[in-house]
Amino acid sequence: MPGPKIEYNTNVTSYAILDSTGKWTLQGGFPQFPDEIIIRQITFAAAVASSDVCLISSNVNAGPQIIGSLVTATNYTSCPQTIITVRSPLPNQLQFQLMTPTHPPVPLDPAQYDPTDSMIAITMDFIKYKRPLS
Repeated sequence: MPGPKIEYNTNVTSYAILDSTGKWTLQGGFPQFPDEIIIRQITFAAAVASSDVCLISSNVNAGPQIIGSLVTATNYTSCPQTIITVRSPLPNQLQFQLMTPTHPPVPLDPAQYDPTDSMIAITMDFIKYKRPLS
């Protein structure tokens, strides 16, 4: 049996050159009411390479919510295909932050790993499904 029909699929890439906070923002350019967000690709180019693992937090679903992870290698790419069910309208700005993989996750400590001048890109699909006619 085929899956639900797609009303729209909007592909968006959030790109940033990071500062020491590991925070960045995607301002607009994405649908406010998708049913799902699929994390298609995470690309990271470290200004200073290490082998640390970082989590990526976002304010999707009134976050913070972990949406992915990366390794702070010179060049790192992953294609996780993570599906996030959107439970409420998205804010006008999606905020992202690199986090330390502790329990609970905490923001990066620049004394441990400083992401300044590192580049990150996250490619996402914002999908809205057609609703059946009553």
